[in-house]
Amino acid sequence: MRVAVIDHAFLEPNGHALLLEHFLFSKFKERGVEDICCSHELRDFERRYGSLRSFDVLLLHPEVEDRGKVIKEIPQLYPDLRVILYTRGLIETGSYTLIRGLRIYDCDNGKEIVDYAFEGKS
Repeated sequence: MRVAVIDHAFLEPNGHALLLEHFLFSKFKERGVEDICCSHELRDFERRYGSLRSFDVLLLHPEVEDRGKVIKEIPQLYPDLRVILYTRGLIETGSYTLIRGLRIYDCDNGKEIVDYAFEGKS
């Protein structure tokens, strides 16, 4: 399984982006994902990693710059690609902090994204 991630956090290489990338890599790698590629926008992603055709899942943060285009065009261009909108930074107290840890949830159903991305996959 290959996972593509588009999140505005990857626009600048800072502590937040590094923590998010580490979280995604560790959580998905322990589930056997062979490749995770991250970028801040679709155009940059395709320039770096090529077509989304070679990916199984696209994790898309709702605040990315070209979100409307991605949501509208991706299902038409890549009908087999599973697209999951997600939110991040939620913790037990409900406040935003990176010290206590990071969880990623699907925006629509509240499931933790790592497990949800694998549903229906063999």
